[in-house]
Amino acid sequence: MARAFITVFLCAGMACHALAASMAFSVTPTNGQAVTVYAVADMPAHAVASVMVAHTTDGWASVSTVTAAHSTGLVYTAAVPGYGAGTVVACAASYLGTNGLLSPGLTGSYTVFSVSGESIITTCRVMAANLTSGNYSSYEGPGIRIFQGLKPDVVAIQEFNYQSGTIRQLVDTAFGASYFYCRGSGSKPNGVVSRWPILASGEWNARDAYYPDREYSWATVDIPGPVDMHVVSVHLSTDSSERPGEARDLTNHVRSAFAPTECIVLAGDLNAANRTEAALTTLKTIFSDSCQPADQAANDNTSANRSKPLDYVLASSALEARQVPATVLGHAFADGLVYDSRVSSPYSMLPPPVQSGDSGAASMQHMGVVKDFAFPSSTVSDRSPVLTPPANREVVEGMALSFAVIAADADGDMITLACSDAARFLAPGAKGAVTGLYAWTPGPGDVGDHAVVFTATANGKQSACAVNITVLPEPSVLCLAAAVAACACRHRKGDHRSA
Repeated sequence: MARAFITVFLCAGMACHALAASMAFSVTPTNGQAVTVYAVADMPAHAVASVMVAHTTDGWASVSTVTAAHSTGLVYTAAVPGYGAGTVVACAASYLGTNGLLSPGLTGSYTVFSVSGESIITTCRVMAANLTSGNYSSYEGPGIRIFQGLKPDVVAIQEFNYQSGTIRQLVDTAFGASYFYCRGSGSKPNGVVSRWPILASGEWNARDAYYPDREYSWATVDIPGPVDMHVVSVHLSTDSSERPGEARDLTNHVRSAFAPTECIVLAGDLNAANRTEAALTTLKTIFSDSCQPADQAANDNTSANRSKPLDYVLASSALEARQVPATVLGHAFADGLVYDSRVSSPYSMLPPPVQSGDSGAASMQHMGVVKDFAFPSSTVSDRSPVLTPPANREVVEGMALSFAVIAADADGDMITLACSDAARFLAPGAKGAVTGLYAWTPGPGDVGDHAVVFTATANGKQSACAVNITVLPEPSVLCLAAAVAACACRHRKGDHRSA
């Protein structure tokens, strides 16, 4: 699905600048529908010679490039032509500075859907993630970059803490402002993060003697189409004598909550020393471990030192039947992927903005595990929401600026309006139509161009735009006096032109 805005990756070296804060797609398109790509630069227009937007439909085997038009301020736009339903279109923006340096910038992708009634496929990437690092069992830059690079749709996340802000800010940074999440209780909580709405969620008691408040989290995710997916996020004990009892508890909870024919995934940090221990044997009475993810060197271990298979994405039989190869940077992994940014043989995989040392960051817990599943959708008649792009704005420092942002959905779906400058934006969710309000009073330090991205999301489809706000300096008293004096002089000389 379209990413409303994609986090920047920065180039190494002082002379290399990144194309800024966000990229946005005007719409999640249908058959043959063109898309406007918004690219927001972090350099003023006088420092940018040109902005290029490249796009591909075959994993960058072939590429088409267009020069983006300068809309105003920091905002550039480019048109990508329409493609057929089911086509995945990947885009990348870069800019040529007036200093002659060409710098890479943003990447993003979207999938073309159909309103003609033909069948389309929604691919859901599920990730098990205990990727905290540092000293506080909290998510930091390395783990966040891995999320941004792998672009999971649903994450069973462990140690769901963030020292640098709120959990909402962590989700916005690592995944996007349109993502949903639920978070359990405890000092090292489990949780679920989802691209699509979470219909229901809760937690089940855990018996871990070391972390008795680390409950198991579950959520029901509204996958586009008629089939929902139940996600159970777990973090089992490091004590091998406790794990069999935890596994029995989990299987009892799952059997009580969900039907055996439903799509269910249990994912997370099982702390299993090997794939034959008793806890896994119990879990496999419901879930399958027949597809065992591995990295490009065929190592299926997920511990920090790559010696133990601690982390899993286990699917029920109904869900396992939907598994498809997980593809990253054109490399397909039939059983799923254990991601380690340090692996370089037989080849390296560093989807931007991942850095080679991220998986080896200080106190990095484990490696991420991903599996992809395909969900045929029978709701292809659903249309994207329509976001009415607000006009670009000018405001004098110290003066209040406010304007409405309006979105509508012809199918009456629930609409979520988001803004890249969330602190200054208010928009309650509503079905069919919604109006948000952006309000800001810039100060003296804000003089110059600013760009904000607005995104409307409804039933997994999106519409977005970028708006430039130019903050002008407050006219000084001396400037006003000079203007009045010049006007008076012209009148004394008989010049009666308009002042």
